[in-house]
Amino acid sequence: MKETEISKFEIEDFWIRVYLNPKSDYLDSAVNRAYRDLNRTLHGISKLPSEQNHILVKQIIKNSINKITTDKFESHVNFDNWHKQLCDKIIQSYKLELTFDFSFGQAQKWINMTLKYLFALGEKRINGICMNYEFFHVPIDNIIQDRLKIKYNIDRIDGAWSKISDYNIYLDYQKNLRIICPDFIPMDIEFRLFNEREK
Repeated sequence: MKETEISKFEIEDFWIRVYLNPKSDYLDSAVNRAYRDLNRTLHGISKLPSEQNHILVKQIIKNSINKITTDKFESHVNFDNWHKQLCDKIIQSYKLELTFDFSFGQAQKWINMTLKYLFALGEKRINGICMNYEFFHVPIDNIIQDRLKIKYNIDRIDGAWSKISDYNIYLDYQKNLRIICPDFIPMDIEFRLFNEREK
């Protein structure tokens, strides 16, 4: 009986092609996929002239995320500051370039899901992605808030995650998770909770 010569890496490439559809590079594909995760919350964005208008914002994200793979952050505080600045840049770009109100809730989802996808692609594909993984923020949405409430009794953020307008409310949620689970990397918790099957 013959055994396959297809490697685990090649099988992973298949799933990456199916899910991320990388046409140019992995970073671009992760940014685009993460945008699709949140765009259903962007009411009225389809009335804007063109997808081309999003290119500037996507480039801001890509440029900032490149820092994650080259510069080692010293602490959660350093990473939190970087994250806040990137959220501010996204929100301001949408306001100035597209006259569209983008929330911190939407910005965090875009950034955090992009980082999650890049980490899932692995160090072989995204050199340096593991360097700051311990500081990555958990992408906040309904699913993870429900599961964190059940497993760790972490209260949900009041209101819809996509409408979070105060970065401190968002950051307090991240800090609360770190306090309640000090021995774990936050994203490790998120990966495991997200992957749990519905009961």
